Amino acid sequence: MTTETITFSVDVPEAAAVPRVIEVECGDSRVTLRQVMGRTDRDWTVYEGDGFDQGRNKGLVGQVENAPRAENPDDLISWAADLVTRRERARLATFALRRVADDKPHRVQDHDDQPAPDQG
Repeated sequence: MTTETITFSVDVPEAAAVPRVIEVECGDSRVTLRQVMGRTDRDWTVYEGDGFDQGRNKGLVGQVENAPRAENPDDLISWAADLVTRRERARLATFALRRVADDKPHRVQDHDDQPAPDQG
């Protein structure tokens, strides 16, 4: 009986970190950049989403209307940043306007900071 020695070598590629989800946010407004059909797809676009942190794990809602597509997500970041900035500006303006344009009745205070007798 003879003894044989088998020698082989395996080249293992270096580990690579590839982001698959990029969130772009401004205040409470946010969108998510993702690959359209999964991790092997080359098209990225912008999706509505509720975020993947802080216990809101509702995930993606749908593609943003008229969002561009690109092979590289870096090409979409400026478009998404402009979108969330405009949305946050509109959200804050609407909030401020609601505080100014309050059409609900308020209690009338008497001169001694007590409600008027006829108001209950």
